[in-house]
Amino acid sequence: MTDVSKNFIEVNVMDKLYRVTCPIGCEKELTDAVAYLNCKLELAARQGLPYNRDHLAIITALNLSYELLKLRSQMADEAIKADRLIERIKASSSHFNQLETTSGMSL
Repeated sequence: MTDVSKNFIEVNVMDKLYRVTCPIGCEKELTDAVAYLNCKLELAARQGLPYNRDHLAIITALNLSYELLKLRSQMADEAIKADRLIERIKASSSHFNQLETTSGMSL
């Protein structure tokens, strides 16, 4: 049985064609990812060291993995800051509600 939620698309990475599956509707994201990957591979190749294709691919994969993990860590830090801010807002709101209740005033 064929999975109709995916299709095949050909992509060119390092001047080599690959046939990969792609969820329907995600073709642009895949081609954007391929363009980004090719850009990073070319950047690594321009460093001037005599890497073969496999070594270049591994170096680039490691660099991209590092970037991804760094961004994930930054996002986690920002989520913690947001949670702390939400808790401060809730505490301030609760304190304001208590003052409002004890003073008999309402806005």
